[in-house]
Amino acid sequence: MKDTTALFNHGTPKSSKRQIDETDPDHRIPNRPTPKQIRTEPNGIDISVTILDELRAMSQKVNSTLTVTQEIKTEIGLLKTKVGKLEATVDDQSKQIQFLQKENDRLYMAANRQYLFIHGLQETERNETELHQQVGHLLSQGLKIENVAFDDAQRRGNPGPRPRPISVFFQWPSERNAVLRAAKEMKLKGIYINPNLPPTIRTKARLRRQQRPPTKARTSPVTQQ
Repeated sequence: MKDTTALFNHGTPKSSKRQIDETDPDHRIPNRPTPKQIRTEPNGIDISVTILDELRAMSQKVNSTLTVTQEIKTEIGLLKTKVGKLEATVDDQSKQIQFLQKENDRLYMAANRQYLFIHGLQETERNETELHQQVGHLLSQGLKIENVAFDDAQRRGNPGPRPRPISVFFQWPSERNAVLRAAKEMKLKGIYINPNLPPTIRTKARLRRQQRPPTKARTSPVTQQ
């Protein structure tokens, strides 16, 4: 009896194509790119390496920029601190200057509390005696004040087209204050009687006068002589 198994196996047709093992490096599927082909350009440069290098370079630039930015912020913070200290110093010095200016003005006024300045009185006198008479006439006739004692009256400044102011020293501050009050009440035309103020206060007073509207004033009998 014949072995049927052998006959069966012999009669079975074998595949004309050989089974391809895809893991076999010698039998890969045609036209499928290899990992090396994926990573490499035709000129042979490794793209992945190039990209990594560029990313590293970009990362270094970003880190450098962040470092510079932080340094700039630190410098700005230091500058702000210095500016704050300078502002505080300037503020303290400004307060000291204001205090010293006020103290200087106070001492100036204390030293000149018995002086008055007469502005606008015509310069017709020929000597100091006539000047004293002219001032006495202004006080008695123009301001209606009698028996006011003043020791000294002098023109101040250099001669010019306008009459020079007259500095008058009174024996008592009360008499000087009485003359000042009368001058404010009478408002003689063209004649102004003011205390001997410090330069800073005179400047402020002049600015205030320039801003006032013009007012009518009485005519001085002294100027009509």
